[in-house]
Amino acid sequence: MKEVEISAADKAFIESTKKTISAARAAGQVDAKTLKEIEAAAAGMKEVTKKVNTARMQKMEAALEAAIAAAKQCTDDCPAAWEEVEEISAAKSREEGRD
Repeated sequence: MKEVEISAADKAFIESTKKTISAARAAGQVDAKTLKEIEAAAAGMKEVTKKVNTARMQKMEAALEAAIAAAKQCTDDCPAAWEEVEEISAAKSREEGRD
């Protein structure tokens, strides 16, 4: 299954967050301002993760629907087609459990 692309804005946000955390580590201690920046970054990361997970779930749902349609149309080597349905369904279930 193809990975979900992260937007340029989300990539920039992630890079900014990494820099903030690196600066805090380099200082050896975290002041109140840096702690607030890290907390804001963590809250923002939840939103990025939610968008990525939603897009991934939509792709999995589409792949599952396509696999089911193909399996229903199958006239030769149908067990393999239904095995694909089972594999995608299992992957989707695992992904849903990560939320």
